[in-house]
Amino acid sequence: MRRLVRFYLIISSILLALTFILLFFQIWNTSWAADFVELLQRISFSGAARRSALLILFAAAVLCILMFAYALVSGRMSQTRIRSNEIGDIEIGVDALENIALNAAKAAQAGVKAAKARVSQNKNRHLIIVMIVVLYSDVEIPSQMAKIQDHVKKDVERYTGIPVSAVRVKVSRVETLGSKVE
Repeated sequence: MRRLVRFYLIISSILLALTFILLFFQIWNTSWAADFVELLQRISFSGAARRSALLILFAAAVLCILMFAYALVSGRMSQTRIRSNEIGDIEIGVDALENIALNAAKAAQAGVKAAKARVSQNKNRHLIIVMIVVLYSDVEIPSQMAKIQDHVKKDVERYTGIPVSAVRVKVSRVETLGSKVE
């Protein structure tokens, strides 16, 4: 998402959230701003209209907060990485980058049972890949995780041409190979 669009979403969602919060407090407590608007006074004194207005304003405030969160989260990285050559542009999606990293981790044959990948970029537009893995119990963690880091870095750079500055591996769980015997 472009910076200007993100900036607009952030500013508009903050302004809308503040507006709805002010309206919410006006209807909640009528003495807060007694001379606000006569229509709001009528709404705040009517039981059914008051509950409806509170519900609508609360939902609108939550929607604005979600818009704000979306604007921040969507800025983690552009949805595609564009590579140009003499023929034209090549767009590589974040999902594709994450799948390449996952396939590389599994191909490293380092005792990975399951894995998740998250891709972000640093200021130099190099990739930072975070792998969250579940390992089998008979894995020598330091050497095998180094093997995964190396494999993921080489495969992503080879297949996409995008430089990788760091591959971080987080071991979330270690599971046994077979079923438990009781």
